[in-house]
Amino acid sequence: MTRIEVLVPARTDSRARLRSSRRGVALMLVLWIVVILGGIAAAVTAGTRTTGDITANARARAMARYAAERGIVAAVAAAQRHMDAAGDDVAKRRQLLNDPVRLLRDVAGFDLGAASVRVVMVDVSARIDINAASETVLAALFARAGHGAAAAAAARAIRRHIDSVPGQAQLLQSLDEASAIDGVGVPLIRAAAAWLTVDGDGQVNRATADPVVTSVARGSLIDEPSRVLFIARGWQRGHPLTHEVQAVYAVQGNQLAFVRWRERDL
Repeated sequence: MTRIEVLVPARTDSRARLRSSRRGVALMLVLWIVVILGGIAAAVTAGTRTTGDITANARARAMARYAAERGIVAAVAAAQRHMDAAGDDVAKRRQLLNDPVRLLRDVAGFDLGAASVRVVMVDVSARIDINAASETVLAALFARAGHGAAAAAAARAIRRHIDSVPGQAQLLQSLDEASAIDGVGVPLIRAAAAWLTVDGDGQVNRATADPVVTSVARGSLIDEPSRVLFIARGWQRGHPLTHEVQAVYAVQGNQLAFVRWRERDL
């Protein structure tokens, strides 16, 4: 019997290479698509995380500010309540005002939901008010701070700055402003900072002032604060941002009268 063989043409090398090349290109395209999609996913995730961080920070800032403001309200109310209770007893009122820790012991620190607040009261009348002090007083204070050689020139520069506009005092809003005046400088103000304030009214409380302050003070010496500064710091527990509010009040007999307000993030 004759055997019939069917001959199948062999696949050419060129066609095999073409198909292999096409598979390689397709694989590269798939890999590039995977890379691009991965990048898009990462960008979306990062954007979501950033938006979440911004939202969390805004919430923490709002909560910290609210807590600090509530701290000021609570402190002022507590101080006023004690002063009202003292009534016409001047000695009792002075004893309270000259002991800020005792005066605010019930509201020195408390929680508001997820936020916390701490409050202190500072007797700014225990310091020399840099805006009200004369050149002589400032020079003496700077000399006591260890800057004798520059004391007179610095005191003169400060008074010249404040009195630069006739009939209209250019009051300093912070000790940093004083240090920026030509002829004054940061080292001198830093050395005297514990004895200076921009929140006073020119009167000095000899009951609480440092001996350095009373030794250079001129004019009205009193036995209780005429100005007090409430400082409240609030924060959301677990978050690093802290908001600080500073409120200055004048003491007018048995009443506290608002003077000024400052606030900042720490």
